[in-house]
Amino acid sequence: MKLLMMITGLLSSLILFMPKSNLYFMLQDFLKKQNIYINSNIRESSYLELSNATVYVNKLDVITFDKCLIYPFIIYNRLECKNINFLDNYKTDISVKYSLLDPLNIKIKGRSNFGNIDGEINLIKKEGKIYITNITNGNIKKFLKKDKKGYFYYAKF
Repeated sequence: MKLLMMITGLLSSLILFMPKSNLYFMLQDFLKKQNIYINSNIRESSYLELSNATVYVNKLDVITFDKCLIYPFIIYNRLECKNINFLDNYKTDISVKYSLLDPLNIKIKGRSNFGNIDGEINLIKKEGKIYITNITNGNIKKFLKKDKKGYFYYAKF
C-alpha cells in the first residue's frame, strides 16, 4: 500500500511540475518542418496557456485565437481553444481530448458560427471524421460530404 501511494505521489508530482513550455517548443519545431508557425504568449502553471496567438501557414496569417489551454496529464490530455478565427470568417470554440482509456481515438467537440462540431480521429486508421450539425452557413456545405448521420468532413493522413 505504501509503495502504491509513493508511486502515485511521484507520478502526480511529475505531471504537475514537468516543464510544459517545452511541449510548446517541441510542437513549434515539428510544425516548422511543415512551414507552420505559431506566435503567441505562453504562461505555464498546472497547464499551459497560449494567448493572443496567430498561426501562419506559408507566411500567411490563417488562424488567430484568444486563448488555448493545454492540459498534458499523460493519462488524460485535453486541449481547449476559445475564439478561434479562421480567415476572419469562422469563429469557433473547440475541445480536443485524448485518454489512455481509449488510446486509439482522439475526440473533438466544438461550437462555431457555422454549426456544432463533433468528431473523432482514429490513430490506427490515420483518418478523421468530423460532423457538423445545426449548420447555420449554407456555404460550408459545399466542403462537406453527407451520410445518414449528417454532413461531415473526412480526412486521411
